[in-house]
Amino acid sequence: MSTAKTKNLAKAGIIGLSAFLLYKVFAKGSAVSKLNISISKINFAYAPSGLILTFMLNVSNTVAETILLNSLEGEIYFNGELLGTVNNDLQITIPASGSKIIPLSVNLFFLPSVNVITDLISGKLKGNANFEFKGIARVENFDFPVTLKYSLG
Repeated sequence: MSTAKTKNLAKAGIIGLSAFLLYKVFAKGSAVSKLNISISKINFAYAPSGLILTFMLNVSNTVAETILLNSLEGEIYFNGELLGTVNNDLQITIPASGSKIIPLSVNLFFLPSVNVITDLISGKLKGNANFEFKGIARVENFDFPVTLKYSLG
């Protein structure tokens, strides 16, 4: 085979491989937008180390391809006040056209969390208990903003 033919075949191979890789990247990027995340429940618990708040997330995959949820990070607000932070390295595979319930641990700030628990126990809030997560979800190594809301009562 001549050198020119070999070079042309190599160029064609590189172009084909590049096109395939671009397709895979864009397909995953499009799949990321088809992931639905919502808060299904909030759990409060007390441990010797302090109050533990866990958000139970329902993560649904609407495409016919598995998707890897790498991590979630951001801030949790209660009635507009910063309550704590989230920095969870998850590495959880969401099945094709399926869903999973995922616990999301919250690192609480002490004073706001004491106020929230006091208000919830006393009934002072009377249906005005709104949680909000503002952060970033890393899915298949793509970052995208996420805002989730949950109301008690």
